[in-house]
Amino acid sequence: MYKVLLVEDDPGIGKTVEFNLLDEGYEVRWSKNLKDARAAYEDNEVDIILLDIGLPDGIGLDLCKEVRLTNKSIPILVLTATIEEESAVKSFEFGADDYIRKPFGLDELMARVKRHLAIPMTREVKLKFQDLTIIPEKREAFCHDTPLQLNRREFDILLCLVKNPDRVLSRTELLDKLGISEEVSDRTIDSQVSHLRAVLKKVGDLEHKISSVYGVGYKLEKN
Repeated sequence: MYKVLLVEDDPGIGKTVEFNLLDEGYEVRWSKNLKDARAAYEDNEVDIILLDIGLPDGIGLDLCKEVRLTNKSIPILVLTATIEEESAVKSFEFGADDYIRKPFGLDELMARVKRHLAIPMTREVKLKFQDLTIIPEKREAFCHDTPLQLNRREFDILLCLVKNPDRVLSRTELLDKLGISEEVSDRTIDSQVSHLRAVLKKVGDLEHKISSVYGVGYKLEKN
């Protein structure tokens, strides 16, 4: 069963769309403001988002932008009464997949929902530890949803640590996991970890720490 996040503050439109989605067999989570929509997205697995732009506590496109930082594949359909072309252009720039002007026909809306869900989606594998999120296939790393600019080895080291939280990884083990020749000095790992810490530190208050275990290696643990 597909799960739909409906973000709409108009009770009439929201109730009608929810009823029709339920009638089509979808599971619906209906949020009437931006705050609740953020919580609903964070707390639940969602297959598609129907997103109103004008909400009581903010602009729906802010949620669109936030979602796209960590999820490039989930379909986002913008619902809006705005008729300006600039609004549509801005929606696509923020990462929306479709744009439907109100008032819209329910048959058209359902057809678009089905079409976007029929497009094969690659489920992104996300690895998380505290404030860190890693998407291995895309080689993307985030801390507090802030993208991290890491070189190849720094990313690989962070990935190894996130895959093995609270476990000490020796320098030799890291070299092996990264496919680096043992002829490379352990200082290579130390240098990469040092720079990795510096990049993370720039993000701000961290919920994690990369601890040094004297004479052995490194461990990722809760701060």
